[in-house]
Amino acid sequence: MLFRSMGDAYAELGFVGMSRNHVRKALDVASLRGNKEIICLSTLALAKCHILDGDLDSAEVELVNAREIATQYEDWDAIAKIEREYIAVLRMRGEDGAAEDARSRLETLAEITG
Repeated sequence: MLFRSMGDAYAELGFVGMSRNHVRKALDVASLRGNKEIICLSTLALAKCHILDGDLDSAEVELVNAREIATQYEDWDAIAKIEREYIAVLRMRGEDGAAEDARSRLETLAEITG
């Protein structure tokens, strides 16, 4: 979806406000259409915006939401992306034990999905 792709691109460039605007539009359209994949990936993009803003609590909430959605339609690639961001948030918080547990889950996922 164009809005989500633009949101991702703006986030990568550090334009958080523009990214958030496009991601919210993508979420609106995906919600109306019931497209869980776009909802999941847009939620992940929104989490990245929160990370860029330094709002790790909100980022964690969005990542947990995105993971829950991804597990409903078994998108293992999306789950891996979400877990990598979640690990980064945990490390930023200094929660190395929890980050290591999440990294172990990610490795298991990689083994299973090969």
